[in-house]
Amino acid sequence: MHDCLMSESLALRSSLEIEAKVRLRAGVVEDRAGALGARTDVDRARIMGIGRETLRRWREGTPQMPGKARRAASRLGVTVDELFEEAA
Repeated sequence: MHDCLMSESLALRSSLEIEAKVRLRAGVVEDRAGALGARTDVDRARIMGIGRETLRRWREGTPQMPGKARRAASRLGVTVDELFEEAA
């Protein structure tokens, strides 16, 4: 079981560790968290299982930790690839 989780973590890490910076797709967060009752960034972060500062950093393109990114995506009902986009 540990090997399975390790493989999944490595696959997620490689999908996030691209040369270009990635940032949070704000529209996805607004839509999905809004559907779950979020009205503020504190609400959005709570629903995603992250801190408000992490939410802010992700919007700015700070690298994500795979576990947090996977949890946030799962809690919003999307994939990690749907939650993040390549930053310009």
